[in-house]
Amino acid sequence: MGANSVKITLVLVFSALFCVFSCQTDVPAVSDDKSDDSDIFQLYDRDGTPFKSSEFLNDSFELVGFPSLKLASGYYPWKLYGRVVNGIMEIDFPDVELVLREGVQMDSISIEHKTRSNFVFDIRKLNNDFVSSVKIYYLTNDLIHKEIYVNAKMEFIEQELKLKEGWNFIERIRNTEWVYGNDKPYYVYRFISHDINDVLKEGYRWHINYFL
Repeated sequence: MGANSVKITLVLVFSALFCVFSCQTDVPAVSDDKSDDSDIFQLYDRDGTPFKSSEFLNDSFELVGFPSLKLASGYYPWKLYGRVVNGIMEIDFPDVELVLREGVQMDSISIEHKTRSNFVFDIRKLNNDFVSSVKIYYLTNDLIHKEIYVNAKMEFIEQELKLKEGWNFIERIRNTEWVYGNDKPYYVYRFISHDINDVLKEGYRWHINYFL
């Protein structure tokens, strides 16, 4: 009886450890049928043309997303998974509570090709020459984030962003009031949404950005 109890206890301990490790390292994406909104989920090449395939990438491949900061163990606290199929991009941002590195409340999220990290994917409007883009952040709780800029006069400028727990998609816009030598920041940030689909409906699209 005592030996059986020890075996059962060991099985439970190993099961618990496996669950903790799996839950912290992988958050699978939930794939939906994007056929009705193919124009919204179309992936675009760096030059703003719809992506089909190239000499470097096939028309279908897998994606991975993760926070910028790893755990002390060297692992990411979790990963997102997605894919591109015939030029249509699918990646979801799950509505579940996630963790970040210990002591970190806010972290930026990168989306990359699963096996070729020099191919990254960003969100910007079509053919606007990087005038505006959307940055992805995950927060473990509500906070007021202070974005700090240095203007042409080498002065520090703060802009407060009221962010909420979970996913935050923040638009970065080139400041139309900026001219060389004035005291305005070159870029300004503004809050967009907690839902990537709302961002896409505002005219933003996923683009490939690569470093060869």
